Amino acid sequence: MNGRTNKPFTFKDAENFARKNPEFKNVGPKKILENSGAIIRKLDVVYQTGVFVSNIKTLLVLVKAYATKEYTKVPKKTMLSICFALFYFFSPVDAIPDNIPGVGYIDDMAVIQRVLKAANDDISEFKQWEEEQTKAA
Repeated sequence: MNGRTNKPFTFKDAENFARKNPEFKNVGPKKILENSGAIIRKLDVVYQTGVFVSNIKTLLVLVKAYATKEYTKVPKKTMLSICFALFYFFSPVDAIPDNIPGVGYIDDMAVIQRVLKAANDDISEFKQWEEEQTKAA
């Protein structure tokens, strides 16, 4: 991706990766929603902490709220980076193949973590909005 895993994953990183991997070219909220089942199935396979699984589920809910126009306060570049990360997570195109025991999901987790870091403020605002919606219901 862009070298160090502690560096936030940017929209520019996603654009560069998409140029090299055509299957990533039209990634967006609609494509993520169409493939949300595959993302959930992969979550069932990934042996990670509940926080990692919870973060991916939050990203999926955010994408759905954005796609249905319930919540549109997320900048477009941030949303596209989130969609790219989710697509990368379930895509067979990986830097490290998923079928390598013990290390196959490291690249997936790194991409998700980098997006979470880059979009932290936007995700926090979404979670706050989501809580407000729950209280209002």
